Amino acid sequence: MTKAPSVFDQHLGLMIWDVERAIAREFAVRAAALGIASGLTPFLRVLESEDGITQREIADRVRMRGSTTAKALGELERDRLVTRQPSEDDGRKIIVWLTKEGRDLCRRLEIEAALFNRRLVSGITQREEKALRRALSKIRNNLS
Repeated sequence: MTKAPSVFDQHLGLMIWDVERAIAREFAVRAAALGIASGLTPFLRVLESEDGITQREIADRVRMRGSTTAKALGELERDRLVTRQPSEDDGRKIIVWLTKEGRDLCRRLEIEAALFNRRLVSGITQREEKALRRALSKIRNNLS
């Protein structure tokens, strides 16, 4: 006997949450194969596009607390993927830079993310993908 879907199975927020968890689990495996915890990839992504910014700016870009960002950057520094230096203009500010190893890893992550994205949109038309991107962008803006 087939059980009727729960009202929660049709709740958009829970559906997105469930999909996000599945994505996070699989991407964690892919990132681990490259030698990085998936939770550190948002920080690398920001630095890959905006190298030489402050810890505070990174925290704002990834939408995480400063303490979480400091811990993540400490792990990335320990793995020699970033360097942190006091700002020459304001010694209270810490400027973060990708190392050569960090840039190399970003390139490998970018390739892996593109392969993963192809899997995510398999069976979805370009038109549906474009509509999904617009809808998710609007949802994110609604929550900002």
